[in-house]
Amino acid sequence: MSERIVTTRRFNALVSDERNAQKFLTDQLHQSSMPDTQCNGVRLAVEELFSNIISYAYGSAGGVVDLTVSVDDAARLASVLISDEGKEFDPFSGGRSDAFDSRSGGGTAGLGILLVRRLMDECSYRRVNGRNEVTIVKRWGLASRGVEAVGRAAQSVGEAGSGQFNAPERSQKPLTDDDLALVVGGLTMPDLPFLQPLGK
Repeated sequence: MSERIVTTRRFNALVSDERNAQKFLTDQLHQSSMPDTQCNGVRLAVEELFSNIISYAYGSAGGVVDLTVSVDDAARLASVLISDEGKEFDPFSGGRSDAFDSRSGGGTAGLGILLVRRLMDECSYRRVNGRNEVTIVKRWGLASRGVEAVGRAAQSVGEAGSGQFNAPERSQKPLTDDDLALVVGGLTMPDLPFLQPLGK
């Protein structure tokens, strides 16, 4: 592929339509030479952001999500613009170094945003003409870069959740290859074993 490909598709802001959004995203990314590890990182980031829109932008009223995927194989760069007409919110605001989401009153929601920030090379938000626009960018080129990024993301998520969300015996263990495979596999946050609430 020598030229940039940009494709947009509209989805309902419903959990049931998130799978269709993922298929669309995967089809676009597979038109490039992006390694599977990085593709899975982008998919995981979009899954988190899509879920964020369902939970916070529209609520029970429902709405639509526009996904614009831009892939430039020559530049080894992919960007995803996720936009909605819901209430204004910036998932990256407030310097979330504590990895907790103030919109949900604290809790694990911010851990997903932390994971997005760690997996992507760039993350940005803007409000334009009554729409929320979140853009994420992923570059590839060095084979080891994606593996290192996933490792850092998983470690950061594990450290951020090592207090009240993990059993003490789990939070002190180093991450294993199996833990990283779960992150790379595109599973949702509750599926990650080191983030299971106490008693589960």
